[in-house]
Amino acid sequence: MTKKSGSTELSPQEIAIIKKVFNRIDEDGNGVIQISELSKSMKEIVPDVTDDEVEEIFSSTDLDKNGTIEFNEFLRIFSDWMNS
Repeated sequence: MTKKSGSTELSPQEIAIIKKVFNRIDEDGNGVIQISELSKSMKEIVPDVTDDEVEEIFSSTDLDKNGTIEFNEFLRIFSDWMNS
């Protein structure tokens, strides 16, 4: 991770790791994450996560509100998180 004018830029290695996580969640391999895929993955990590919590995370990540999370939206979560 490198700093550029006050913001964090992800390294190619970090982007590759995030892409692997994205692909693991994207079970059907169609290039997007659907809410059912996110829910399943989240419940593996946090078994007591509620459907409302999953929906809130999904909704806040689906920036273009098309009902799926594309890689660029998924990547932005990590970039924003590292910049906070």
